[in-house]
Amino acid sequence: MVVSLAFLYNFWVIIYRFAFQEINRRTIVVWFCLDYFSDFLYLIDIFFHFRTGYLEDGVLQTDAMKLRQHYMNSTTFYIDCLCLLPLDFLYLSIGFNSILRSFRLVKIYRFWAFMDRTERHTNYPNLFRSLALIHYLLVIFHWNGCLYHIIHKNNGFGSRNWVYHDSESADVVKQYLQSYYWCTLALTTIGDLPKPRSKAILVMGEN
Repeated sequence: MVVSLAFLYNFWVIIYRFAFQEINRRTIVVWFCLDYFSDFLYLIDIFFHFRTGYLEDGVLQTDAMKLRQHYMNSTTFYIDCLCLLPLDFLYLSIGFNSILRSFRLVKIYRFWAFMDRTERHTNYPNLFRSLALIHYLLVIFHWNGCLYHIIHKNNGFGSRNWVYHDSESADVVKQYLQSYYWCTLALTTIGDLPKPRSKAILVMGEN
């Protein structure tokens, strides 16, 4: 579960920072602490994999040498190493760019495994599936909102008539809510609604 939370942090934050608010001097301490704490959890997960038993001809293997060889010869080991590829060092040459941490998202296989195990062992599988579905929808809206804003920042498709006119002067929170709101309307095919004028209306409109 802990590794899944670290993955979800990266899954939500990387695209947000790339689209809206990249790391800067005011936020560098907070973001770096969170980023490298999640990396530390990924690293701990690798150490646990070296001590995870496996079945061979129906017999549980617990020998440390066999466990290490089995893990290092598996695809999982290379995926886990790819997740921790230290591209962050490129910050020194090209500046802060959160998209360099995209390889952290390869850890999604651990999240899927956690979801599968939890669904099979929980006493409330229907409730769990409902919460999972809501989360997937929120993630889809989140990523689409971020991509919408990225396109807007790069002058859209040759025109900015399709974006909010006050998005340039609005603060980051309002920019995000506007993008999230627009994508919610677009993906749910809801139209002809009055344009929201405040953050509160944006939040209520999304709900």
